[in-house]
Amino acid sequence: GPNGGRGGSGGDVVFVADSSLNTLAYLRQKIHVRAESGKNGTGKNRDGSHGREEVVRVPCGTIVRELKTQKVAGELRDHGEARGRIGM
Repeated sequence: GPNGGRGGSGGDVVFVADSSLNTLAYLRQKIHVRAESGKNGTGKNRDGSHGREEVVRVPCGTIVRELKTQKVAGELRDHGEARGRIGM
């Protein structure tokens, strides 16, 4: 309606380098990795809540690419290094 709030933004997908991993095999069965969607706004101009982020642990040295363009978004070289907001 005219007094409805805006919807919350969706969560981010965040890739984190983990030196205890040496393979991406555990992701083989996952077709998509998606963060939670934002919630709808409600009446009285109340905005919806933001979606939760999805953290994906990957081995050090992993190259992260953008889904649509395949451009390199970054390389996770060191333990604990993170890249977020990948994809839409």
